[in-house]
Amino acid sequence: MARDAISTLTGSATDGTQTHVTGTTVGTKRGLDVVVIGGSPIADLNWDALDVQQTSSIVDTYLFYTGGLAGTLVATCTVTYTDSSKDNLNTVLWT
Repeated sequence: MARDAISTLTGSATDGTQTHVTGTTVGTKRGLDVVVIGGSPIADLNWDALDVQQTSSIVDTYLFYTGGLAGTLVATCTVTYTDSSKDNLNTVLWT
């Protein structure tokens, strides 16, 4: 199965950095890597478990935990697509 690189660059953040989202597609599956030029939103985050949920047809939610899946939730990444095909990102929100 072919692997295709995907990439997008968004506008400037308040400190002058730009958010760069990259990933890889394998068939209909997509891997998402988030790098913020000048610092990642999870650069200083300690986590050891990840729960990925399809919370709707256009939203995937990534829950980061420390202490395993039964441990403490330390970050959430909500990825929203423009439609259920998930071909195009709409927003990526870190909390």
